[in-house]
Amino acid sequence: MSVVDALNEKNALIILRELRKYREPVYLSHLQKVVKNYHVLKNTVFKLSEVGLIKIIEGEYRGRPVMSLTLTEKGRLVANKLFEISSIDESEKDTLSSYDWKESLEFIEFIIKHVDFQIETEDRPDVLSVFLISDENLDKEENVKIIGGKKYAIVELINNPNGARPYLYCTTCESDTCHHISFIWANPKTRERVINEISKWHCR
Repeated sequence: MSVVDALNEKNALIILRELRKYREPVYLSHLQKVVKNYHVLKNTVFKLSEVGLIKIIEGEYRGRPVMSLTLTEKGRLVANKLFEISSIDESEKDTLSSYDWKESLEFIEFIIKHVDFQIETEDRPDVLSVFLISDENLDKEENVKIIGGKKYAIVELINNPNGARPYLYCTTCESDTCHHISFIWANPKTRERVINEISKWHCR
């Protein structure tokens, strides 16, 4: 089963929406307030776990087996970006069958494929950080980093010379709005690094 197939399971988005509210694990029974049918809930949770979006933690409470759930890093990344892009209306959308989801699905698939990003820094005063985003679909050699036969887009966090806030610029796409930059904002680790660098700039 693919991630997209799992997301198309009945109530999958409702479950992700509820879990993304919490940083700590919650009991499976807690989700029955949003998915009443226990068997449907458990079946969907297992499918989301199979594709790495949910972590299942088994334990005991007063001698009885209990199951707790939390989003994995990949699960939170997908959930955050999915709802950011699509602005889900809880009363109307609970699957990904609509054509309106096409852009969201393509971006989610990109995130999952490239979640193993790499970061390097360069000794340039105008560059605060350099992010390397793996992208096998790159059809160019110029302004592309090649490591171990894999192609990486190069995104720089640049110190703005006019005193304004630093900004991200993809030297591969020659753009400050491409999908590689969107990926950096979508991934918690890279987003945190960018925010930290900008915070340092604000503290100057």
